[in-house]
Amino acid sequence: DCQMPVMDGLEASRRIRQEYGDRSPPVVALTAGATRDERDACYAAGVSDFLTKPFTERQLKNLVFRWLGAQVPIEPKEAEHDTAEGVSKEPSLDPVALENLRRLDPGGKRGLLSRVVGLYLDTSVELMDKLQNAYRVADWEALAKTAHGLKSSSGNVAATRLSESCKSLEEHARAGRVEPVAALVRDIELRYRQVRDDLQRLLEESQAAGSSAESK
Repeated sequence: DCQMPVMDGLEASRRIRQEYGDRSPPVVALTAGATRDERDACYAAGVSDFLTKPFTERQLKNLVFRWLGAQVPIEPKEAEHDTAEGVSKEPSLDPVALENLRRLDPGGKRGLLSRVVGLYLDTSVELMDKLQNAYRVADWEALAKTAHGLKSSSGNVAATRLSESCKSLEEHARAGRVEPVAALVRDIELRYRQVRDDLQRLLEESQAAGSSAESK
């Protein structure tokens, strides 16, 4: 807690970092402040993440599971909430961009779509890990660089909205804007999950169509 008497949360965080170094556990600041200066002070003290009071159970759950490296179990009401926020409601893949990609290999005889999608599914996992790790340690340069890479590769597989979010993250990370960065990382996590699932289905359909064509 940033406002604890005798030793506040920021000083406690500094001492934890000094004592444990690279073995330090994640440190989450609980604060009533939400200004950029206050957040910058948290990160400067070695805080990994923060939660602004008042907070919801969902926000607490998201934060804890993210730092545990686990997926947050989505309950029915929470799933509705995500849809209301406009992430699940939108198509994750741009139909026009997807059709342009298909036109590069009419009939799918060269398996171009399968190769492009398969490569993205293989490489994007590592990019997402790098992006989340860079955010956790507040490495804005690494965050911007990784967002740039994910932006380009996502655009190549028709994940236009995800690509646009990565572009915004890249810009805000380079400028060191803490507040929008936190929101964009969460947005990208949600969008990436949807893109990954939709591409996996697309890949399975494409491979099934290719097998069917070969058998004929």
